[in-house]
Amino acid sequence: MDIKISNIINLFQKKNFNEAKLKCIEVQSLYENNPEFLNIFAAILFELKEYNNSIEKWKKAIDLNSNYFMAHENLANAFLNLKKYHDALDYFNKAIKINPEAFQIYNNIGNTLTKLNKFNEALDCYNKAINIKPNDIYGHIFKGHVLSELRKFSEALECYKSAYIINPDHPLLLGYIAHTKTIICDWENYKETIDLLKYSLENGKKVSYPFTILTLLDSPELQKKTAEIWSDQFEKLYQKKNIILKNKNKKKLRIGYYSADFRNHATSHLIAEMLEYHNRSKFEVFGFYLGRKINYQDIWHERVKNSFDKFLDVSSLTEYQISELSVKEEIDIAVDLMAHCNNGMENRFGAFVIGCAPIQVNFLGYPGTSGAKSIDYIVADKNLISDDNEKFFSEKIIFLPNSYQPNVKDTKISDKKITKEKFGLTSEKFIFCCFNQHQKINPIIFDVWMKILKKNQNSILWLLDDNIYSNKNLVSEAKKKRR
Repeated sequence: MDIKISNIINLFQKKNFNEAKLKCIEVQSLYENNPEFLNIFAAILFELKEYNNSIEKWKKAIDLNSNYFMAHENLANAFLNLKKYHDALDYFNKAIKINPEAFQIYNNIGNTLTKLNKFNEALDCYNKAINIKPNDIYGHIFKGHVLSELRKFSEALECYKSAYIINPDHPLLLGYIAHTKTIICDWENYKETIDLLKYSLENGKKVSYPFTILTLLDSPELQKKTAEIWSDQFEKLYQKKNIILKNKNKKKLRIGYYSADFRNHATSHLIAEMLEYHNRSKFEVFGFYLGRKINYQDIWHERVKNSFDKFLDVSSLTEYQISELSVKEEIDIAVDLMAHCNNGMENRFGAFVIGCAPIQVNFLGYPGTSGAKSIDYIVADKNLISDDNEKFFSEKIIFLPNSYQPNVKDTKISDKKITKEKFGLTSEKFIFCCFNQHQKINPIIFDVWMKILKKNQNSILWLLDDNIYSNKNLVSEAKKKRR
């Protein structure tokens, strides 16, 4: 390798991108037809967010050497990061033709197909990656993620367990296992898993998404610690902007709401009427949609969409582009309706770390602390956050007088006569109900329920039909308790 190119690569690896760019400019007349030089120059420009220039240089490197695997791979990854998924697929497929044994390319093709909701095709790619390199931990983890999307939770759990055998200290892996086990109510070694999560978090390890810990551990201290560990990675990855309030004399404040759940989802059910009731003489209301394309008639999506003064689909934008658009629209208050919910799958927390508005608020979707310096406030009430627990929130707390949670003001109640028999329930029995997802049921509370049923023989417990695995496991647990 040429010594000058080697020095540039060294600067790149040390993340001295501006200095590396200057070195490239100094010698580019000597190496303008050198694919290796163009590849590293493109990578540097991409890190500096000069996306068009970087893509142009990668394409030139490929023109000079059509079998240059690394340039194909890097260009494909660039398109993936820019959310240009079809372009990414094109270059990943070209890369795999050059090197059919490149297991990481199959993983990346799978990740790209996942973004396009082509889960079965993605699954085939992860299987190919695992066949080439069985001890590659990412193939097993990514396969587990897709199987979870396909609601094949038991198979997903086996994938996570396979990854755990390869490296039990891999970040987030223990959380994946714990979360999947709770979804299917697999309570084998439940206490041991909980104790290991606690121990790992107490020692500062990134073992789980914050949302998983919110559902598993009744410890505000560990919930905050998990959120801080999770948020810290974004604060290291993204550079924060200093956003100042523009046009201070404008008559209306601009409020931006950000969510992937502007659709038939609990968030929309709760917030739709609240959005409609905004005082338009004082506020302009913007909706930033982060979610996947909706390919079906969704009355909630249409209702929420129409409740905004301006609705922007930003699902295909990068975190930096979402931030830039928010600043361009002069958003005064940015309300993150997701924070760390959905286990980070569709939320875009990095955009808030970069900055979307001078004031940023955590509200509704994730009623725990963000643990982030970039979020100024959380909206809550005294039931959600008690006086004793205020210290476990990184945000300043806006306490609403009654409930922090909005809802539909006038709910229409059916005038139909509803009977127990209509739902297959025995008329003479007292019905206990819990219609939460099964991941919110733990063995401790389930044991209490079973004791209540045993003491009240004339009663039934009516649960949500959640998934085939948890249904089976809960029935099995109930039979054990009945003995």
